[in-house]
Amino acid sequence: MGITKLLPELSEFTSTDVDLSVVLKAKRVVVDASVWLHQFLFYFATATNHEEVIVARVVRRARRLIELGAFVIVVLDSIDTVMPAKAITIEERRIRRAEAYARATGGEDSSKQTTVSQYHVTDKLVRHLITRLHRDGFTYVVAPFEADHQMVHLVKGGHADYVLTVDSDVASHGVPIVSHTDWSTLRGTVVHVQTGEGRHSQSRVADAVHQHGTEILHTLGALVGCDYGGEIGVGWAKALDILAAGDVHDKYPNVLQHQHQRR
Repeated sequence: MGITKLLPELSEFTSTDVDLSVVLKAKRVVVDASVWLHQFLFYFATATNHEEVIVARVVRRARRLIELGAFVIVVLDSIDTVMPAKAITIEERRIRRAEAYARATGGEDSSKQTTVSQYHVTDKLVRHLITRLHRDGFTYVVAPFEADHQMVHLVKGGHADYVLTVDSDVASHGVPIVSHTDWSTLRGTVVHVQTGEGRHSQSRVADAVHQHGTEILHTLGALVGCDYGGEIGVGWAKALDILAAGDVHDKYPNVLQHQHQRR
């Protein structure tokens, strides 16, 4: 999700094999519910009463964070509103998941419609989760559009300390994220993009951040490619060359439109 292949470019800002039982203790943790829903949907799409199973798994995982001493805020994507620039991407992902599942299970074309419905996070599933969160007394927020902007707002507004997500869009805003969590060992990866005036790095991306601030990742994201429409898709090396030349907006005016969509 988010900016294409961004997280590998952020190695300077990344800590691996982090003990989450220590890092998240007494912290306010925002959970990207969409990530967990898709993860559990992958495993339980064909289970009997799969919606109930998936919701129960999400709640169980959230409770595990609470047991660590974290205060959990579950954030969900808007149910009724999808950003127009993201609608095509969502549909393409849905079809790819369906086709991959059909291949893995030996399904034929005639079974794909059923597979699509099983592998798509439906409004019904999200509403089921909201009902359960409300019933069990969890703190949750339904974002007006996509969850990533809401999660960033919660951290930057001083309402949370970390975001649990694999969405690189969130990391690009300079808020600390916990990704690729091993729930059997409670160890994970923490990414926190921070500027350091005058610092130099072996990474050109890190150098760009230190020189221009985290906002430069949005410009690079528009050049490299991302979930949103209008991206150019030149790759990281070329994007950094364009940035160094100082003529991004003259040669690629769509970058301005892209940045507006991200906000």
